[in-house]
Amino acid sequence: RSTLFPYTTLFRSVELAELNASLQSANDALRQADQRKDEFLAMLAHELRNPLAPLRMVADMMGPSQSLSPKHDEMLSIMRHQVQVMIRLVDDLMEVSRVTRGKILLQRRVVDLRDIVRDAIEISRPLVDGSRHQLSMRLPQTPLMVNVDPVRIAQVVANLLNNAAKYTPDGGRIAIELDPEEGMAVVRVHDNGIGMPPELIPDLFNLFVQGDVQSSRAKGGQIGRASCRERV
Repeated sequence: RSTLFPYTTLFRSVELAELNASLQSANDALRQADQRKDEFLAMLAHELRNPLAPLRMVADMMGPSQSLSPKHDEMLSIMRHQVQVMIRLVDDLMEVSRVTRGKILLQRRVVDLRDIVRDAIEISRPLVDGSRHQLSMRLPQTPLMVNVDPVRIAQVVANLLNNAAKYTPDGGRIAIELDPEEGMAVVRVHDNGIGMPPELIPDLFNLFVQGDVQSSRAKGGQIGRASCRERV
């Protein structure tokens, strides 16, 4: 037994080494696959933007015309709107690819957060109005100055509003509030939509995570709430 013990230990060490090597190889393959996925998203977004640019230009040039019937004007309006939707989706895809590759550069400056909230509302206005939601806003009377990238923060707030609009039945209620709290500026968005299942909360800030879209469209009445915070 004492003679076999070193060999048994050696065999186990070899097995562990082979297992570690196998795990390392699997991890390397996963990292490479993830990198290729990020590169594909970036390439896809870039290629999708190319045909959208002339479509947007033509749509903008084709305004209401007296020579066209109201039906044709309505069709042109739908086309312009859908082109804008596609541009926004492609822009979102490009943002995802930049975030995953660590290529987001923040351009911070001191701004009044009330102005950013107003900008976010304008960004979300088509989606909110398209679903006939009632949107209310409560802002402080005095400026609330923060050192942020105003474009990125406006995107964050607009995304909160867009999600509230998407997952609230038509004709719902959405409220956005801005408050100073203990050295922080807090933006809250409330709605009377479907809310969020508790099992999704741990993955709240992960990419591509969402609830059951089909069931969410059919239900209503639950209260949804989301917020973001920024140091004053």
